[in-house]
Amino acid sequence: VYFLSPAELTINDNPYAGMYSLIACLWAFLFVKYWKRKNQEYLVEWDSFDVILDPQEDLRAEYVGKIRVNPVTEKTELFEPFQKKMGRYLMSVAVTFPFILIVVYFQTIFLNLNAYVEEESILYIQYFAHMAQPGEIFDPNGEGYGWLAVAIGQPVVTLILSEIFRVVAIYSTDEENHRTQEEYDNVLILKRFIFEFIDAFGYLFYIAFYNCDVINLRTSLIALYSADSFRRIFTRAVIPMAQLRIEDKIEQRELAKKKKSDSATAQDEAEQREFRMVKKELQLTEYERFDDYLEMVIQFGYITLFAAAFPLAGLFSLIGNAIESRIDVFKITQLWRRAESKKARDIGSWQYVLEFMAYCSIFSNILIFAYASDQMTEVFPWMFRKDDSVKAGMGRYVVGFVFGIEHLAIIIVLFLNWFISNIPEWVQLFLERRRYENKAREASEHKEKMQKTMTAFSNLVGGKMFKTSK
Repeated sequence: VYFLSPAELTINDNPYAGMYSLIACLWAFLFVKYWKRKNQEYLVEWDSFDVILDPQEDLRAEYVGKIRVNPVTEKTELFEPFQKKMGRYLMSVAVTFPFILIVVYFQTIFLNLNAYVEEESILYIQYFAHMAQPGEIFDPNGEGYGWLAVAIGQPVVTLILSEIFRVVAIYSTDEENHRTQEEYDNVLILKRFIFEFIDAFGYLFYIAFYNCDVINLRTSLIALYSADSFRRIFTRAVIPMAQLRIEDKIEQRELAKKKKSDSATAQDEAEQREFRMVKKELQLTEYERFDDYLEMVIQFGYITLFAAAFPLAGLFSLIGNAIESRIDVFKITQLWRRAESKKARDIGSWQYVLEFMAYCSIFSNILIFAYASDQMTEVFPWMFRKDDSVKAGMGRYVVGFVFGIEHLAIIIVLFLNWFISNIPEWVQLFLERRRYENKAREASEHKEKMQKTMTAFSNLVGGKMFKTSK
């Protein structure tokens, strides 16, 4: 996109950017598709293909309900009436929805502080918009550094709101009293994804599809993407590492003072050393997979949803993930408690989240290509005048081309979804062989059981006939 483009073109009128965005949409779908295939391979390689989630085994210890006899299984179980569940769900919505409005309000403030909101817009707030006027404190093109305060303040506020909502989401989901851990995880994923989706992309959607300003969209994308990458490294590695180093130094000083005033034996020192090591392990932060999944999903959105405006997001993510993977190794082995291992069949609801993002990328990139930028005018120049307006009589063809490209992309995606199986051929063969072996074993066990039964019956009948003849 960058090396093939003429120097006079920008991201707003670059025809290669629109073509690249369509490729990125197909890549997003294929990524999700081939992850499903890889997931099936891992099921076999990690011996998790026979994991069947039993609702009784997955029952949460925190679940509260009345004791009843299940009408199907006739076993005693805990049960909560539907009316009571709905009351809990409505209360949860009442608790979480205001935070969605709060994040929208803060995004509106930053849109005004960056001078992206015009006076006739419904999101215009005069007090904040005035601060971004030429010559004012937050003038984006001014000589001062007020714009830098806005650039730094936005990701900081985003981080604070995200942490607050994380606590609120966990609390409200706890109060919903879900029966199984799977239900609990799915609801928590849904809540946090909706919040983070609005928090991360709502600001960008306004610039892209309301202002139709791809140049500023690209600038904001680079700023938010860079801030998000820095935030992940700083909060998840640098701060915990610094905290660990400080605690180690304090502990070493206290230990040195204690050694001077204490005459302990070598055995006592060994026991104390072991105790300190165990205590240190217990004080480490518990590893939370949820945030890692969420970070990757948001990054996936930066790459795919706005590919027509920020083509380099994929390259930056590849380099960043290569570095961050090494940081994650250090975090997991040094900064966090050992993660609990548990077999699973897949990544749960995160798989549906990725699919949702992949399908959304088709519509967002088509809108950027045809509506928010002048990229389409460079691809189909015979439909437009020199001032980028549609020629007389060409409006219907422009609309037809836009819908045609969008429908073609969806048809290709649906065809690939049908053509490419979710399960590799060798995995299918393995599962079929395993099912055959299970059926053969069950048949053999049934035959053996029947033979034992017939033998016992024959012995019983033969004994009675012997007694009768005698």
